[in-house]
Amino acid sequence: LDDNAQPVYYQRTENAKPPGLLGYDFKVQPKGTLTYFDRQQGKHIELNDRYEVINTWKPKNDFREDHHDLQLLPGGRNFLLAFDERVMNLSCVARGGKRDAKVLGIVVQEQNDRQEGVWEWNGWDHFKLADSSHTVLTDTLVDYVHGNSIVLDTDGNIIISSRNLDEVTKIDYRTGKILWRLGGQQNQFTFVNDP
Repeated sequence: LDDNAQPVYYQRTENAKPPGLLGYDFKVQPKGTLTYFDRQQGKHIELNDRYEVINTWKPKNDFREDHHDLQLLPGGRNFLLAFDERVMNLSCVARGGKRDAKVLGIVVQEQNDRQEGVWEWNGWDHFKLADSSHTVLTDTLVDYVHGNSIVLDTDGNIIISSRNLDEVTKIDYRTGKILWRLGGQQNQFTFVNDP
């Protein structure tokens, strides 16, 4: 939409088979291009100012695509979320847990403009299943982190938001260590006069 709320560009998606495959995470990127996630193709699509496809983005290292966030920054620093899916026996973790549950972990990847992986952070090394605030551990598919967003902080470190952890996490870009955890089971902050 323009500043007067008039359509500048649109793409109908109701004919997508099945419905709902296009248009996830549609936004203007910090470097000025447009992107959205195409679920059918399993990748983020990048458009120029004429709405032509100029690039596609997907995770490296055999990780599964996640439609929630892609950040294309000026200078060729590009961040995306991915899933690291593992089959786990959750019967010893939760009553009724499946012996062959598929559990989705979070991966943050940085790629350069040639889509080469230059940095990666895997949540399996930092988050525990018990950190999840409200995930049903008896399901066949367990998304215990559910990352929603990434941002490169002004100090060069990474901040992610994870819905199923009820947490915002700051990650040291240089070491990969968690700098702080806000909210959720591992909250490190005190909220004064907050019921």
